[in-house]
Amino acid sequence: MSTPHPRSFELKNRSQLLFSGPDRLRYLNGQVTQDLRKLSTARALPACVTSAKGRLQADVWISDLGTSLLVDAHPGVAETLLARLERYIVADDVSVEDQTLTHTLFHCLDKTSLPSSIVHSAPIQSSRLGVAGWDLRVHASDRAAVSQMLESGDDLCPDWELLRISNGVAAWGFELSEDSLPPEALLDRTHIDYHKGCYIGQEVLSRIKSIGHVNRRLVLLNSLSATDSAGSQLFDPTAPIRDSAHSIGVITSITHSNQTSLALAYLKRGSEPATVLSQNETLFKVSEL
Repeated sequence: MSTPHPRSFELKNRSQLLFSGPDRLRYLNGQVTQDLRKLSTARALPACVTSAKGRLQADVWISDLGTSLLVDAHPGVAETLLARLERYIVADDVSVEDQTLTHTLFHCLDKTSLPSSIVHSAPIQSSRLGVAGWDLRVHASDRAAVSQMLESGDDLCPDWELLRISNGVAAWGFELSEDSLPPEALLDRTHIDYHKGCYIGQEVLSRIKSIGHVNRRLVLLNSLSATDSAGSQLFDPTAPIRDSAHSIGVITSITHSNQTSLALAYLKRGSEPATVLSQNETLFKVSEL
């Protein structure tokens, strides 16, 4: 008997910063690219934390818990994110508490499966995988029980990666890093509000929007081969020379299933081939996201 694919996932070691105090909304709204005035207790919003040069420092999800705001992010940015979001608190009545070790986050694709008997707060809608889902936040002491009730996977399992990649969702450590500009990964579609007030990095991101392009773009790749890997350089199949100087892109994430591959990749601006060839001689079809 085949094992059913999980419909719930534990967000392993996700950094969780809880902002409290009467100035929490105004303060955080000046630190992120999203307009947090659109927040509700029913729905989380994605946002970017950027440097003054518009470079990505973290991609986050922000939830309104009623008396506080929760900012969660990839564990790889935990230390730098806390320092960055505390840096500008001067006269603001805001306090920050790191609750990474005291609470666990789950993401569920099926709302009917939520274990209401053990959850301490209402589920919050989010689209972490590019489709409708719900976040559950539980005390760490209840993690094992909730995980068993949900029969959950985790956020690096093949099912999570298949959904993430097929929906073009960029991830920290794969498509996203401190060298990234949010529009390169298409985060301008979901994480940026160009009509809100000032925030750090706004001037650069607004300038990029007015120019209308970045130097690379995220695309989806499909192949009938299952032999390639992340980091593989990509080339125009019609190009006579295939070396690093002639690379037009790179695979950032890839998943294999039934001898086929689905991947995310960055292609350089001006490169618009219908197919690309990897350094391992794999031919991929290119699809715009």
